[in-house]
Amino acid sequence: MKFLNKNARLLVFICDILTIPAWILLRWLSLKMLSTQRPCTWTLFGLQCATCGGTRCVKNFLLFNFIEAFKYNPVVFFGIIYLILTLIFLNLAFVFKVGIFKRILKYMYSIPSLLIWVGTFLMFIAVRNIPWLIRFLEYIIRKN
Repeated sequence: MKFLNKNARLLVFICDILTIPAWILLRWLSLKMLSTQRPCTWTLFGLQCATCGGTRCVKNFLLFNFIEAFKYNPVVFFGIIYLILTLIFLNLAFVFKVGIFKRILKYMYSIPSLLIWVGTFLMFIAVRNIPWLIRFLEYIIRKN
């Protein structure tokens, strides 16, 4: 068991060291990616995919424009917060050896928790495309 704890602490330490360079790299990449994107389902069909606005959400999150980031894609926004909380809880659980955070991490990555994330993601896709479905049904009714 000590072997696993030592490796886990090393992994958390490596993640901590890589966080700031990764943040800088993501800021640079997000600005570059906005000008070189391929056509998506929105431009081809008028249908919003699950990650529609995700790049702009990440870009605004990295620039600390949290309200704009949330407006672009709430699921990606909360996913980023979930990952940040995971890193914080990993630090508290393994580096500082606070036991309650190990239990929180177990819950965060349990099957029910992941099913809630998947369900939220699928509901988000369905709800954000209701206007498209209405337009599609109107088109079919008019055509007949």
